[in-house]
Amino acid sequence: MQGQIRDCAKALLILIFALCDVNCNGVVLEGNFLVTDKYPKGFTGRIQFPATRSFEHGWLLNITFDIPVLNFQVYEGDVIGVHPANQQFIVQHLDYNKAIYRDATGVRNFFCQGAVDSSPSATVWFIPLADEYESVHDALARAQASGITGDNPPPASNTPPSLAIQPNVVSSLTNPPEVPSNTTFEPWWPPVFEPITESTASTPVQPTSQTTTTTQPNLGALNLRYNLREVITKSLLFFEAQRSGLLPPNNRIKWRSHSALSDGSDRQIDLAGGYYIDGGFIKYGFPMAFSTTMLSWGVLEFRNAYLASHQMTEVLQAIKWATDYFIKCHLSPFELVGQISTTEVDNAYWGRPEDFKGFRQSFVINQEKPGSDLAAETAAAMAATALVFNSTNATYANSLIRHATELLDFAERYRGSYHESIQDAAISYKSWSGYWDELAWASLWLYKATGQKNYLERAKDRLEGNPDKSEVVAFNWDDKRAGALLLLSQITGHTDYTYPLTDFCDYMLPGRGAPYTPRGLVYIDEWGPNRHAANVGVICALAANLGIRSDIYRRFAHGQLAYMLGDGGRSYVVDFGTDPPTRPYHRASSCPNLPAPCSWDDKGADKPNPQILTGALIAGPDKWDSFDDDRDDYKHNAVGLDYNAGLQTLAAAILYLQVTGETFSEPNPEELNAAVSQTFSIKHDYAEVIRKSLLFYEAQRSGQLPPDNRISWRRSAFVKDVGDNGEDLSGGYFDAGDYVKFNFPMAFATTVLSWSVTSYKEAYVGAGELENAKLAIKWATDYFVKCHVSKYELYGQVGNGVIDHSHWKAPEDMESVERPAYKITRTSPGTELAAETAAAMAAASLVFNETDPDYANLLLGHALDLYDFASHHREQYHRSIKDAAKFYRSVSGYEDEMIWALVWLHIATKDPYYLSDAEDKYKEFNMVHERPGSFTWDNKIAGVQLLLAQTTKKQNYRKAVERFCDQFLPENGHKYTPRGLVFIDEWAPLRHAAAVSYICLNAANDDIRPDVYRKFAKRQIHYMLGDSGLGSFVVGYGPNPPKRPHHRASSCPTPPESCGFNYLRTSRINVHQLVGALVGGPDQNDMFVDDRTNVKSNEVALDYNAGFQAAVVALKYLEMYPPVTATVSTTATASVEPKDKDEMVTQPLSSIDSDNFGWLYEDFDISDESNVTNRNNVISPPTTTNPPKVSGSSESENERRNCEVVAVTDVFQDCYKVLEATPAKYIQCRWNAFVRCVNLSVGHCRLVWDLFKIWNSIPDKPYFSEQGQKCLNLTTTAKPEDLLHVQNVTATAMSTIVTTNLPKQSLEITAPGKETTTPKHDLHTRISNTTSTQFETVPGSDEIVSTTPADSIVTGITTSNEDKKVETEISETTYRNKLKADDTFPIVSNESRRTDVITTNSSSLNASSPTLGTSIEKHQCLKEDITYTFTECYIKSKQKDRDNVDEKKPSCRWITFKACYMKYVGHCHNVSSYWHDWNTGSTRQRFTEDDLACGMNPVPSTTTTTATTVQTRIRFTTTLASYPNVNLSIEGCRQFEVFQFCAINKNLYTRHVASKTYKCRYNAFKDCARKQGVACTHMWSQWDYWNTQLASNDLYFSVDDVRCEEEDEVAIRTCSTTGLAMTFSKCYETSKITHETALKLEKKSCRWKQFEDCYNGVIGHCPNVFYSWRAWDHTLAKGRHFTEKERTCGSANNILSHMWTLVTSILFIIFFLYKF
Repeated sequence: MQGQIRDCAKALLILIFALCDVNCNGVVLEGNFLVTDKYPKGFTGRIQFPATRSFEHGWLLNITFDIPVLNFQVYEGDVIGVHPANQQFIVQHLDYNKAIYRDATGVRNFFCQGAVDSSPSATVWFIPLADEYESVHDALARAQASGITGDNPPPASNTPPSLAIQPNVVSSLTNPPEVPSNTTFEPWWPPVFEPITESTASTPVQPTSQTTTTTQPNLGALNLRYNLREVITKSLLFFEAQRSGLLPPNNRIKWRSHSALSDGSDRQIDLAGGYYIDGGFIKYGFPMAFSTTMLSWGVLEFRNAYLASHQMTEVLQAIKWATDYFIKCHLSPFELVGQISTTEVDNAYWGRPEDFKGFRQSFVINQEKPGSDLAAETAAAMAATALVFNSTNATYANSLIRHATELLDFAERYRGSYHESIQDAAISYKSWSGYWDELAWASLWLYKATGQKNYLERAKDRLEGNPDKSEVVAFNWDDKRAGALLLLSQITGHTDYTYPLTDFCDYMLPGRGAPYTPRGLVYIDEWGPNRHAANVGVICALAANLGIRSDIYRRFAHGQLAYMLGDGGRSYVVDFGTDPPTRPYHRASSCPNLPAPCSWDDKGADKPNPQILTGALIAGPDKWDSFDDDRDDYKHNAVGLDYNAGLQTLAAAILYLQVTGETFSEPNPEELNAAVSQTFSIKHDYAEVIRKSLLFYEAQRSGQLPPDNRISWRRSAFVKDVGDNGEDLSGGYFDAGDYVKFNFPMAFATTVLSWSVTSYKEAYVGAGELENAKLAIKWATDYFVKCHVSKYELYGQVGNGVIDHSHWKAPEDMESVERPAYKITRTSPGTELAAETAAAMAAASLVFNETDPDYANLLLGHALDLYDFASHHREQYHRSIKDAAKFYRSVSGYEDEMIWALVWLHIATKDPYYLSDAEDKYKEFNMVHERPGSFTWDNKIAGVQLLLAQTTKKQNYRKAVERFCDQFLPENGHKYTPRGLVFIDEWAPLRHAAAVSYICLNAANDDIRPDVYRKFAKRQIHYMLGDSGLGSFVVGYGPNPPKRPHHRASSCPTPPESCGFNYLRTSRINVHQLVGALVGGPDQNDMFVDDRTNVKSNEVALDYNAGFQAAVVALKYLEMYPPVTATVSTTATASVEPKDKDEMVTQPLSSIDSDNFGWLYEDFDISDESNVTNRNNVISPPTTTNPPKVSGSSESENERRNCEVVAVTDVFQDCYKVLEATPAKYIQCRWNAFVRCVNLSVGHCRLVWDLFKIWNSIPDKPYFSEQGQKCLNLTTTAKPEDLLHVQNVTATAMSTIVTTNLPKQSLEITAPGKETTTPKHDLHTRISNTTSTQFETVPGSDEIVSTTPADSIVTGITTSNEDKKVETEISETTYRNKLKADDTFPIVSNESRRTDVITTNSSSLNASSPTLGTSIEKHQCLKEDITYTFTECYIKSKQKDRDNVDEKKPSCRWITFKACYMKYVGHCHNVSSYWHDWNTGSTRQRFTEDDLACGMNPVPSTTTTTATTVQTRIRFTTTLASYPNVNLSIEGCRQFEVFQFCAINKNLYTRHVASKTYKCRYNAFKDCARKQGVACTHMWSQWDYWNTQLASNDLYFSVDDVRCEEEDEVAIRTCSTTGLAMTFSKCYETSKITHETALKLEKKSCRWKQFEDCYNGVIGHCPNVFYSWRAWDHTLAKGRHFTEKERTCGSANNILSHMWTLVTSILFIIFFLYKF
């Protein structure tokens, strides 16, 4: 009969399709498949189908190949079904392309790829979904019924049986179904009950073992007819809908996201997680624990039911979600968090949990506030869960047992009902039955978990001693007596428990006492009758399994379940069965789709809940079976966690009977544990990420958009951007969420994108995005070409940041806003900007070299001119484009950009000149030892080092790259978030991690620690894509992506609706989806709130996506071309056996600490220092005569050597001479000091200690005897000053001896007091007698005075006469390289002291001309060499001056300049001949008389100058800490010193004492400057220059900072509390100073009167002054308020005055009374 019905249904469907025209939704269309590219072992193809009309409900593709295809992917679809023969695939739409609209071309193309040996062909069917509610299964069944698609693919080996569609309801199941051995339990595409709305199908298991019930069921008597697999599956979806906290990446409830992440903030602990109990958002621990116990009990008793439903993983996840939360709540043995939030707060809010911004209080029970019922129920939940996990995760199970034991002990020791301690819980979950039943219940579960009999005896005692002797008529979250009887019956089998259990179930039978509804529901209570019926059904089903009236109790249990599923006239389970509820009382599901807001209006809306709360059991009917599906009827439409716990367990009990006789294999414990523990190992579609990232760049386009614009909500904007002379500057990209075109970061992003294309072109091709990537690059370079209007003129910014940020509009509506253009020229240069733009154009020319050589040549020509501009006119660009300093200030200087541009020019032109120049400047700018902290738009040093390593293959560059990447590895101590993000900076940490990952992936591809760096980079990128469990950080991709990026255009509505700042502040999601944008990211604790107003976390920018996209492309390339074998690392690494994860974790196992992020521990054993190789290859000082060796090295000797023998031996000689020159009393162990010195320079050399043997093997007297090498480390017998001296000597030696491949000249070693001649070599270094700087402690202070010879420090290097003779013959290139060889002004530091040495010379005091003393031999020098030296030293002096000002160091530019030129041309007797012309030959005089004067009187240091030595004492006082009471001594008007003194670091201001008086930092600065600059008449005329040119980033005042002054004035004027408090604080300080001054002058003073007069003059008009004063006096100004006596001033005159007034008044009254 069923077969006939099915055939009729098919025929009817075919008839309907035949009658339907081609415009009907649901018609099946034939498509085409074409191979577009065939490569070895794979192909890329195009799927094409008609798009002559729109399909709005979703779609499927059925693709059948003629040959097997592996790893098949469709770029814009999700492969949800793969036939076992790998020939047939089912593809489903993604979220963003669910609706397909009519295409003008009439066709739609999807690109795909797969792995195959030969070129395949395929048939394609496009299956639109008929309506919004049609499931995948129904659509496939409809297509199959239409006769268009077959059951199987073309013939192939091992073809499975044809599809059999399983019916939704089985009419009769008198016998258990027979399953043939050659049949799977479900077809290869998802069966009828999977996926269920949000879920996906699980993999079927093969039968191996059999489990049976104690008593065989009589299935015929039960009349089983509901799909209980579906009930269990959907019930688990309800649990997922109730989750609180950070949702996992596999979250199946798409309308739910992270919520209540700040739970526990009131206690400074993390209490995120757990479940919302019902339709609100309170987390009640008591019913949550009972629900968890029930779920665990169901798994333990009815395991086969979950295996048959393929839901074992899901149910274990549901249980663990609760117990992980309970572990957090168990704060100490006698402290447990029992509730989060209150009824009052919950009842005042109707909306989404994700949108709730209010305070959520946490409540605890402890010794003073006990809660035995709560503690015992939580113990029961943990013990039951421990039994569930015992076989798969024993460590977690043991942790749960430990918590359960402590909690039960807590419950027993400190007795009390929890609702008396947490009184708010009494409103909804009062413990009416007391706590004795929970004590027995928990004891029984601990007995089952531990086997300890004392728990069994305690359970019996607590059950018998329970003062509640009422009849047991229910089993629920409050009363567990029935459950305890059942467990005792199972354990003991004693009639003392089986008889009461039988009485309980008999009472529930019809006619035995329990009330029933007319249709058969046992009606225990009017509040939630369904949940009560489900719970007692579970107890009686379990009793039946014990053999107690089995048939009767099973029939009763099944009858109750059947009532809820449909026998009661309707289904009471949402989204199941006939006429299910559609309006449950549930806030989250009642809210509309985002971005629409949710409010109380949605509660009262007479329509179904917009979000389907799949699987939820609602409360149920009244006692007459009457039910109204009405959200306002809370009593009958409520949902609850415990409702579904009972329903699901009862469904499992009946399904367990249904599958009796069937056998199921247990899942692999390790695989199951990994799945349950949320390992977040998601396979990401890199092609989709690349495609979406490029869409982000298209959304950022400025100018006239092309006809093929793919961002539908963007229109052309700013097409009239022009330069000063009307030049067309349209085009380019908006920088971030604003509309300013900042060319500096735009050029960097363009360079990185071009780099990724040139390095990984195949990956772009494989993703089908090469052309789009080229278009993205060209959109920028076309704009750069427009900006480069002449060789020495380049526009660097269009739009003003301050003006732009004062608007929140769509770009198309900003045409009337002023957009100035800023440029750099010869007179106002900008080296970084010009060099970076040159790099971008050179890199882009490589992209277009093959396809468009003319355009490539055009770009290269501009690049060459721009680099010439950058090289010849040097200045930091933000000093010419001042507006850029507020947003993109070049902190790192321009040196890195110059080398960066040179390397790209070399790659683009193949000209070795540029490479040679780049290497020279790399040394010239002293980048040899640079290890940058990131790779950003400002700092390209890491990129420079990598490109030089790739182009030259030199080891020094490779080592630099390795040092850079190594610093970010976990074992090297870099900061990481708990979930694995390398945390480089708090502002947009993701962009830093992405850029670093790209550098390290490139390094890996260049065979530098490939396995380690690839693993590191992949984890960082996958963190951003969602593997962390926090969700994706890429808009429009992955699980729970950001929806509120800080971005004007995407947040503004579609015209004609206007946009304003209300769209910034609204909590709605952005109107338009900014697909592909990477947001800033989380904080250091992985906390991320999707808040548009939080620029730090939600900003997007061009450079963010550049590094991110480049790294994803590199991973795509690695996926396409995986390495054949692992390459041996080039650095010594320890071979460490990873520890067991459980041993590494010190906290209880959780999904965060151990299971998910064990990689932080397992790869690197940091607990055993002996196993960790020193990553810098520095050898520890040996204590024996055996030469020290590096262990664990994986390098060959040739790879590690790289050191010339003579250079190494000279280092030995140099170090030895340093020690010889040091008095013996300062060094207790010369051998240790020697080894430290050698290690610094040549510790990386493989043969260093073999060479030491040779060097030391002097027959008569070795340098170090065998006994001398056995001395111990420095002992404590030395005096502190001696140890300080040793530290300084060692630091000096280390700073002097440079690695062997750097120096350009020979040095002569002369130890103090004697002369020693040492052979000279061209490629080694020696120690000068001038570098052993002596330090001594200044008596009576902690300051250090340098007694170093002045000429030593200034000159730095003592050249031989031989060298001096050929000085004038040095070529210009060699000479200029020599000029930049080393840093002229070293700073020697130790751990506790910092000394800055300002050097001078006796001759430098004569500042009128640069002459030199007669101690140095004179030579005639070339004019061009001298003037070039002047210019270079001038540049150095300016930079040094800026650095000193930024770091608040004393500075004299003339001293710096003079020391520099004296070093290089001081020997030239004709220096003064060219000085005047050079100094006045520029557009302005370089050094004025005032500039020269500073050399005679350095301020603020105290300097004693002689002909041979300089003693410089620098005091570092914490001036800001004592502000505003400390005055700065100002001679004349030194306005910059005043500004520097008064400006407070913006990052420290909130903790500064001034913040108590001034809310606004600028007001504090201004008042301080007025006091300190009293001698300055024109001080403020220089403030703008100081602020924009000299102030560091921490001291700089932005426009908003200055505007803060107005806010303070408004606060005072409007009588706000803040303004009043501010006035009180100011007046208090003023009165205090005035009063103290008066006392010093011995004048009478009343501080209270002065205070009163002051504030009355400012806020006397305010009506609330008195009350605000009282609040300020007692709280804000605690410790400095006025006493009662002070407010009367205590003046005798006042007392007499008051007394005379009183006496006069009394006499007047007496007279008045007498008279009348």
